[in-house]
Amino acid sequence: MTREYYSYPSPEEQERQKRRAMEIAREAGYVGWHRTLYTQVEQGALTMEDVHAMVARALLTRDIVGDREYHNARTDQLTQLGNRRLFDEQYEKLTGNDPVGLILIDLDHFKAFNTMFGHTGGDEVLVQTALRITSQVRQINIVKPGGVYHRRTEDTSDVATRWGGEEFAILMPGLSDSGKLYQRAEQIRTVISDTPFSIGRGGTQAIVTASIGAGIFTGGDRTAFLQGVSKDALLQAKDNGRNRTQLYIPK
Repeated sequence: MTREYYSYPSPEEQERQKRRAMEIAREAGYVGWHRTLYTQVEQGALTMEDVHAMVARALLTRDIVGDREYHNARTDQLTQLGNRRLFDEQYEKLTGNDPVGLILIDLDHFKAFNTMFGHTGGDEVLVQTALRITSQVRQINIVKPGGVYHRRTEDTSDVATRWGGEEFAILMPGLSDSGKLYQRAEQIRTVISDTPFSIGRGGTQAIVTASIGAGIFTGGDRTAFLQGVSKDALLQAKDNGRNRTQLYIPK
């Protein structure tokens, strides 16, 4: 599944969409977030469907973790994914009810990308990567006045987080089939790698690839499993040429 980004047909329509993006962000309660959306919509890098998905993801996370202050402490303010704190809490909780699938994603050569396009360009890639990841994870519908923000319906929601820097982590409760986990990881990898990212006001097209480590926790030492996926599988994917998925098989 790939997402096509497009420019709006007229300056008037672009301005209307920008205003609506800011209204949606304010409605969700994220002061300052609307500036990121404003820039992304202005550049044609985000559509309103993307904005709706971001708001839905943020609201869903807030519903899971509770009040706004508690939520903000567990949310990455750039991508609106959960942050490392949320990951750590959910990892401990979910691995107590195994099995759970874990996917760790690392964008390839990201430091070199930041050098070429600057940190602003890097931030744009991180936001768009979060959207592409969101398009592949299980989420429960959230219905607000005027329509459904997210159309994907599952009994179980995955936990998608920005793990740190250019790394992302996804917890998939109840996933016990390594073949299905690999397939899900490959879908995420290809949706990141196969469609160019639109960078800057000129819409410069850039290819960004991702290396992925994945594994299924079925019990035992949580710390050793996490290190196995991150130190063994993910690093092996990079050592083998990057832009690939490597499964972790506990010894």
